[in-house]
Formats: sequence, structure tokens, C-alpha cells
Amino acid sequence: MRRITTFIILFALFSQFGMAQNFSIERMDPPSWRPDSDGDRLEILVKGIDLNHVQDVISDNRNVTIASFSLADNPHYIFIRVNVSPVSQEQDVTFTFTGGRISESVKWTVKPKEAHHHGLSASDYLYLITADRFANGNPKNDVVASMNEDSIARSEPYARHGGDVEGITDHLDYIQSLGITGLWISPLVENNEYQSSYHGYAITDHYQLDPRNGTNEEYRDLIDELHDRDMKIVMDMVYNHFGDQHYLFRDPPSTSWFNQWKEYTGTNYRATALMDPYASDFDQKKMSDGWFDHHMPDVNQRDPHMATWLIQNSIWWIDEFHIDAFRIDTYAYPDQKFMAILDSTLLHRYPDFFIFAETWVHHEPTQYWFVRDNVDRAFNSHLQSVTDFQLYFAIKEALTSDPGWSSGIAKMYYVLAHDYLYSDPNRLVTFVDNHDEGRFFGMIGEDIRKYKMGIGFMLTTRGIPCLYYGTEILMKETDGHGKMRQDFPGGWKEDTINKFEVDNLSDLEREAFEFTQHLGQLRRDVPALSVGTLKQWAVTDDVYAYTRQADDRTFIILMNGGSKERVIDFGKYDEVLWGHRQFEVHGSTDFPTGEVIHLENSFKLLPYTIHILEVSNEPFE
Repeated sequence: MRRITTFIILFALFSQFGMAQNFSIERMDPPSWRPDSDGDRLEILVKGIDLNHVQDVISDNRNVTIASFSLADNPHYIFIRVNVSPVSQEQDVTFTFTGGRISESVKWTVKPKEAHHHGLSASDYLYLITADRFANGNPKNDVVASMNEDSIARSEPYARHGGDVEGITDHLDYIQSLGITGLWISPLVENNEYQSSYHGYAITDHYQLDPRNGTNEEYRDLIDELHDRDMKIVMDMVYNHFGDQHYLFRDPPSTSWFNQWKEYTGTNYRATALMDPYASDFDQKKMSDGWFDHHMPDVNQRDPHMATWLIQNSIWWIDEFHIDAFRIDTYAYPDQKFMAILDSTLLHRYPDFFIFAETWVHHEPTQYWFVRDNVDRAFNSHLQSVTDFQLYFAIKEALTSDPGWSSGIAKMYYVLAHDYLYSDPNRLVTFVDNHDEGRFFGMIGEDIRKYKMGIGFMLTTRGIPCLYYGTEILMKETDGHGKMRQDFPGGWKEDTINKFEVDNLSDLEREAFEFTQHLGQLRRDVPALSVGTLKQWAVTDDVYAYTRQADDRTFIILMNGGSKERVIDFGKYDEVLWGHRQFEVHGSTDFPTGEVIHLENSFKLLPYTIHILEVSNEPFE
């Protein structure tokens, strides 16, 4: 009997201190930190095996002290709350996890905060790039055997084509020559999905670049090069959903990290349900908690641990890579109170930072509901800006529909007339096409006159303009996302023609490129076209006119949005022109750029024309 009792005791001790107590650490999020000047309270998510056996955590660095730790519902995770003090130089931290007689030590890093400038303004001009389709700088990373999509096929619209960060860096001279001051690049972080991983919006690791796009170090090099050129970087962020191969979805810390349904339930895409005073609970829940797509599980930002994890990830990227601005994807779909907390937290920490959001909605009141304190709502969104889809829809209608009292080109006038809704409409991000819509030149029937009208308007009206890569050389696909996100000719070594070189453009492409390049450089160099006072005249007989003024420079822009020739009387514009009738041409469907022209009081506008004219300082003769 005594031998049996002894065996039981020994077995219990073995169980307590032996194999059942084993655990291991796989990763820590975030992997490092740059504390603010007053220090930070941080919640580190630790992932591993059998972490429910961890009984204590200690730090060997006095600048990183343990406040508390707790077990997650899932034994593969624990949460460590640490106080992180500012440091003057990078320091290693060793966290030691103990449980019974088992211990494991893991290295972590605390770094000094680096001074850098953030933000966008109305003086900026963005270039939007789908990274996989722009240029292949490093063919060696095209295929990574360990990734779920381990092939490349440029002939397939939804396959990976091989563009990467190095390819973007290689063509910064070309991009900057367009007058561009900032890059907005599609998400570059890991997308380890089985198909259509090229676009980047189904993230599977929030802390690492997708190896097919490059490395974190190459991304930092790109950003450093941009800053050396006085250019900026916009990081494309996704808070609404993850990719379904994300380790946090496949093995979440708790069931509350994602919005789960008994069976697949997609969002209803009804942003109006968020502000509709009569909206049903059903519509609101489906809008916010429904999945964006089958392989994009919906994140529950109401879970406090998930919310903290997302915010800390955002801060990590800003501090570690000197990000200047965020563009937030699918902004209408996450929990809006969380988004307000996120925006407020980032803008408090970085007062010069800039955040703009995709609000792909179809009514002006719906769009402006999301922006800061523009309307009486339950909370301030703290959001500075959105992508101005209302102006995009107006441009599209103006160049594809017959004009009318409130339709056609008049729609552009009316959208701007509603700018009283915004505290600062100059921050709205404007565009004539993007990665989700058909290419502009194809959309307008490949009409170079209308191309100049759209580009000319975008680069001379209010807002922060954004040019989608390839629009300047008349890319024209409109048939589905995969095709619209075309490869830039010359971005691959095997391409037979390189359209990064102006001499390789067709006559029509060159005309479009030079028109766009000239206006982009002019806008960059002349404040009147970016921050100058804007005055517009109501559309009459299909003619839309407006002026931009600053620093004693005055521009008048005249457009005929109809199919008939129109005659205008300059006298109606003399509240700005003061009788001047001599102009330098900066963009026109009729006159060469740079030419100085003398006009009479009346002037004929041919159908679908634009004239961007600067008042000459010379006396009129």
C-alpha cells in the first residue's frame, strides 16, 4: 500500500513539474516598440503552445516593466501589459516566462522614438499603385514556395504578376516627374491566400510584408527615399476584415475576436443603415457584422483586446516606418465607435498625421456623415477626410451623359456647391478612376478631349488629387478588377515596349502624358491651383467656369460639357478678371501649352473642350 501511495505522489509531482507543464513561445505582437515621450502602456499578445501553464512573466529591462498578465480563453495566447519608458538608444529586452520548473526566455526590443513629419495637405498630389501590377524590380521573389499561392501568371487577370516594392523604388524619377508628391500603395503586408492574393486586401500577417512584395527593410528604404525627395507615403490600412488564412482567425485568442454567424452571412453594403433614423436592427447588424467576402472574416472591434491589437499595430507602422498618412479601406463597415477611437488616438499621438477613408457610397449626405464633426451625431468620428466619390460620380456623369439643368457637367457644379457641409473640403481626396472602378480613358469612350477635361478639372479644382498609375498613358480596361489593374508596360524585363520612356508612347499617349505631366508640375509649383481661392459660376448652356487665385496669380478654367459650340461673354467673369483678356495657356484642347493668347469679350468654346488659362500680367492691347 505504501509503495502505491509513493507512486501516486511521484506521478503527481511529475505531472506538475514535467511534461504537462511544457510550453513554448512562437511570437509576440508587437515585435518591438518606440514609446512616446511620456512612455506607453502596452498590451503584448503572446502566441505559443500550452501557455495556460505560464504562471509568471518578468522583464530584465527597467525601461520595460510588467504591469500584469492574463491568460486568454485559448491556451495558445496570453496578454502581457507592460509599461514602456522612453529610451535614448535601442535596447534588448528579455521576457522570461515561467511555469513550475519550466521557463523560456524571449528577446524583444525597445527603440528610441524618431522625429519625423507626417501629414497631407491640399498641396499634395497622390499616385495610387497596385503594387503587383506596376513593376517587377526583383524577379527572384515572384514565387515563394511556402506561400499558398505559389505561382505567377501574367496572362491571368486575378493571378499574381510579380510587381514589388523594388519595382516602385526603381521608378521614382518617373513618378516624381508627373508632379506627384506622395504614393498611396495597395496593402503590401502578407496575403497568404490561395487565390487573388495580388491585391493585398485579405491580410494574413499585419507585421510583415508579403515576401513576394519584398521585405520590411525594402519598404523602409522606399520610404526613406521618398522623404529624401520631399515626397510622402500613404499606407493602405484594413480594419474591417482579415484574410481567412490569418493566424488570428484560424486560431483566435477567443471566439469574440471575429463576428461569427451560423452560416456565411455577407454584409448588405448599406452604409445608409448607419445613419438612417428608421433603420432596422437587422440592417445595421448585417452592415457592420456581415462578412465582406467569403474569405474575408469580419473583425469584431468591440472586443477590447482586438481593438487594442489593431491600434497598436497602427502605431507600430507609423513609428517604425515613418508613415505620413493612412488611407483606410472599407471604412463604413467596421464598428464606427472603434474607428472614432482609432482616429482620435492616432491624431492625439501624431497631431500632423493625416487619415482619409474609403467611403464608396452614392449620396452626399451619406459621405459627409463619416467626416469629423460635420453633422450632429452621437460621437465625433475625428476622421479628417474621405475619398470623394461624389465628385468622381459627377465627373463620370459629366463626360458620359447629356447635359441638363442638374445633370451632365452641371453635376460637378452642384457637388462643389455642397462643400458647405465640410469643415475643410480642400482635404477631400479626388480622382477620375481608381483600383475599383473602370479605367478613365475607357470609361469616356477613349475620347482625348474628355480625358483632358477630367484630368484638367481634377488638377485645378479643390481637394487632394490622386492619379491611378497608368491613367497618364491612357490605360483603358474597364472589364473587371483583374483586368483594370493592368501591368504597366515596361515594368517587366521581358516587356517588348517600355512606356516609362516617353519616346515609346504613341502620339495620343504622349499627348495625354504631357498634358497630365505639365498640369501636375504646375499644380505642385503654383499654390493658386492647390490652395488658392476657388470661385465658380453656375453652369449655363453646358459651360462650366471657375477661377483659382493666390499670390497675385489668377487662373480661369472654362469647360464646354456639351456637343454644341457655345459662345461665352467674358464680362460675367470680370469680378475676378478685372477686364483682362490676355492669357497664358496651361492646358487646352485647342491651344498649345505655353502660348499667350489675346481674346475678345466673347469666346467660342468647341464641344467637349477645356481651357486652363492664367491671366497675363502684361497690359491688354
